[in-house]
Amino acid sequence: MVILVSKDFAVAYACDNKQAAALVGGKVTAGSSTLNNQGGSKAVLTFDPKGARGMFSFPGKAAEGFVGVLATGKAGFYVADIATKRGLLAGRWVVDANGRSFGVLRLNGVIVGNPAIAPAIAFDSAVLHPVLTTVVVGYPQNPIYPTSPTYPVTLAHPSSNPY
Repeated sequence: MVILVSKDFAVAYACDNKQAAALVGGKVTAGSSTLNNQGGSKAVLTFDPKGARGMFSFPGKAAEGFVGVLATGKAGFYVADIATKRGLLAGRWVVDANGRSFGVLRLNGVIVGNPAIAPAIAFDSAVLHPVLTTVVVGYPQNPIYPTSPTYPVTLAHPSSNPY
């Protein structure tokens, strides 16, 4: 899971590296936020300059606790999108402080794979080139600007599915 926070707004991306991935967002008030999306995913979190903690849930699944620290090195949220003959291919990955990656590829919004992150990822006739980002454009209307802290998050219960 990764959380991007600006002064007034936060977004989080979570992925189980199998079938579920979600981007949620919401307003920030006094160091806390409840982030939602139309699909029913939800994150409730508190944060400070050093990290974040809270709960995340996918629709129909139990909430999972998480504790995270401020991103360093190559940890963070990586994205890659490319138009193909079959439609839009979109990749989203979380890279944690230990270099482990979790993510999915979607073709026209449907999950079609979960390759490990790499400088170039081939799918069909397309090649994706993931880049680290602190900008989530248009969620819901305003981008999160590059000056925002990025919190890659490690689950409090690592035996369950990683986000």
